[in-house]
Amino acid sequence: MSLPFFAFPKVLRKEKQKILENKSKELLLSEEDQRANREYGRTIKDIPKSIWLLLKNSIYLITCLGICCEFSIVSGFVTFLPKYFETQFGSSTSVANLFTGGIGIPGAVVGILIGGCILRRFQLNPKGAIQMTLILDILALGGYTMLFFLGCDNLKIAGATFPYFNSTGHKIMEANLTSACNSNCDCSPNNLEPICGINGITYFSPCHAGCTNFYVNHNDAYYRSTNYSGCSCILDDHLTSSEVVVLPLATSGTCKTTCKNLLPFLILLVVMTFCVAGTQMPLLMVTLRSVAEEERAFALGMQFVLLRLFAYIPAPILFGNTIDTACLLWRNRCGNNGSCLVYDIVQFRNKYVGISAGLKVLGTLLFFIVWLLIRRKIRHDTKVSMTVRDYVDSVCSINKLGKDSENPPNPGNVVPKEEEKLQETVANMTATITESTKLTSNTNPKKQTEYEQKSSGDPSQNAESHESHL
Repeated sequence: MSLPFFAFPKVLRKEKQKILENKSKELLLSEEDQRANREYGRTIKDIPKSIWLLLKNSIYLITCLGICCEFSIVSGFVTFLPKYFETQFGSSTSVANLFTGGIGIPGAVVGILIGGCILRRFQLNPKGAIQMTLILDILALGGYTMLFFLGCDNLKIAGATFPYFNSTGHKIMEANLTSACNSNCDCSPNNLEPICGINGITYFSPCHAGCTNFYVNHNDAYYRSTNYSGCSCILDDHLTSSEVVVLPLATSGTCKTTCKNLLPFLILLVVMTFCVAGTQMPLLMVTLRSVAEEERAFALGMQFVLLRLFAYIPAPILFGNTIDTACLLWRNRCGNNGSCLVYDIVQFRNKYVGISAGLKVLGTLLFFIVWLLIRRKIRHDTKVSMTVRDYVDSVCSINKLGKDSENPPNPGNVVPKEEEKLQETVANMTATITESTKLTSNTNPKKQTEYEQKSSGDPSQNAESHESHL
């Protein structure tokens, strides 16, 4: 893993140039501001102050909460995805893990890379990045909606999802593996060994099907199935007689399902993984741009702490407890519930996908609020900067007009009252500029310092620079 690091150059020229440019900009700051920037984060005493500043930053805080929703989906959904494959589509444990790793990892890698390329190609600002996140979240919500329908129906499992029919014709509607046909067999409810009867119903075990005879089929060299006969729960009343039934009434394994939604589910899962992973780079950029440069390292650390507290730890617990409510039969261990043996896969699908969709909706709403805050901030900054610029241009033009009026071509055409009005206008605009710069000093002190240095120069130079700008 350490070999690729030898490929890095000794000096990153572009980064070094950016550092030098930033240092040249710092020269425009006052000595007090430069000292504050250099001393930021050097002592432990600054940690509470830094945390408080980040908590007051609404864009940063809401972005972190939205990212927590995104990573809660990743943490909980991926954790129980193998079990979802096993229960929903009847896949084996090895195949379910293969699907999870083979789809999740490539989709995430491609999504992160393409998300970064889009940011680089179109040079997106924070507003564009959050818009990209909203588009990908809306596409993912459409995928979650389709997942509600890309599932399978419950298998007919006698005593769990489908009732036994005893000799009296009474239906057992609740999950109960015991019936009149197997009441004398003393079957264990903890040993799951499903068999498929000729009636199309899956039984929990040969004992629960009331089978008395079995033999192994050696015709297939790759898969040796076991056939069962003498099954009292599978035989109908009119087939029951004193004669021994030799024909196999059941075979080992669950009954085959006709569900064909596995391939569409895999394709949709790849697309959704791409959409979820594609939001990581835009959200990282919004996080870094929402704080000051000296706060970025601490802001990322705080974000990771929030992810652990509100995403990685509680998400699997939330998903697991919700999925357990869809269990029909539990393994009994010392009088307590152990692992789940049989799930209601329809409820499993609705709850599993429903939690993910709910978190995605919450995250999308939070990112929409971030977009509104960014748009309001951009409009406010643009309005303030345009107003100050207009005032500066107007003052420079009036100063230039005042200089020209000192030596007019026709002195008789200049009225002293008009000169007094011009001077009053200049004074009023200067006062307005001062108030505007005071209002913007809290948001951008660097720009205020630059403006004060420029405004303290010669008015004629300002007028000439304004004239050259035009």
